Amino acid sequence: MKVAEKTPQDQERLDAMASELQQLKEERARLQEKLAEMTSMEEDRTRRKGIFAAGSSTDETKLVMSRREKVLRKLFCL
Repeated sequence: MKVAEKTPQDQERLDAMASELQQLKEERARLQEKLAEMTSMEEDRTRRKGIFAAGSSTDETKLVMSRREKVLRKLFCL
């Protein structure tokens, strides 16, 4: 079995591929950092939204309560 010898062209291709691979790894690391940051921001946003929603009495909550009351009244009237 004959082993192929490396030519200068092969070495250039290997160097180009290695460079491209390194760039892709760096981009992946950057995107993973950005994803972690955005996930953290989303969790914080959800937490804050929950805090503000718990403290305020919105019209939607009143509508839900009135629907519940209507259902209970209908059940008791039967």
